[in-house]
Amino acid sequence: MMKAFVLLVCMATMQSSAGEAAPLQQPGDVVRFLEDADSCIHLAGEISGERSAEQRQLVREINRYCDSAKRQLKRLDKKYKSNARVQEQLKPYREDLI
Repeated sequence: MMKAFVLLVCMATMQSSAGEAAPLQQPGDVVRFLEDADSCIHLAGEISGERSAEQRQLVREINRYCDSAKRQLKRLDKKYKSNARVQEQLKPYREDLI
């Protein structure tokens, strides 16, 4: 009886998983933006205020990622202005990058 119950649970789990839709693919330019924006925000949190070669290098990296993400955000906003799913992904970054 226990084996039958376990088998039934396994079959039900497999069916519910098989019925789920595959996650929607994000456009490549949106993926690139998300990577750059996340790197910008993460690295900005690493600034210590210390005057060292390491900190200067960190500032250069922050500028590279943040400048790129700002340009991408403007372009993606225009390109995907009528795509609600993409706009929802961009929304959390607007305040940090503008």
